[in-house]
Amino acid sequence: MFLMVYWWKDFTNKKTLIRVALIFPTLVFIAFIGSFAFKNTTNYFNSDKYLIEDQKIITVNSGMPLYYWKNKNYSGQFYSRGKAQVVKDEKELDSVLKLKKQLFLVTYKKNESEIPKELVAQLRLVQSTQKTSIYTTK
Repeated sequence: MFLMVYWWKDFTNKKTLIRVALIFPTLVFIAFIGSFAFKNTTNYFNSDKYLIEDQKIITVNSGMPLYYWKNKNYSGQFYSRGKAQVVKDEKELDSVLKLKKQLFLVTYKKNESEIPKELVAQLRLVQSTQKTSIYTTK
């Protein structure tokens, strides 16, 4: 700021500098407000809270069990109120799917390739974030 005041007399593109000084902060402010309006925050991508709340697993679909493929994280356990269970291997997932009950299956994108194709065919993708996906039975 002080350098600009010191060199103001020698600066030739004063109108350009004033326009940038007015437009740039306005655009940054609009982008900041827009990120909250569209839920594009890092918490949305890092937490299972939004997956669980969006599917109303706790309220409307409380009878549907929630399973995690291979491992579950703290937020999934917390927001499911301790009802989330872990499916550790293909046999266990196959036996759960053979029950022919409606259920939710949460997978991490890095582990999705480990699920056999014939078991994935029995599931329908409901919602996905940057790190996780949630499926339900067809």
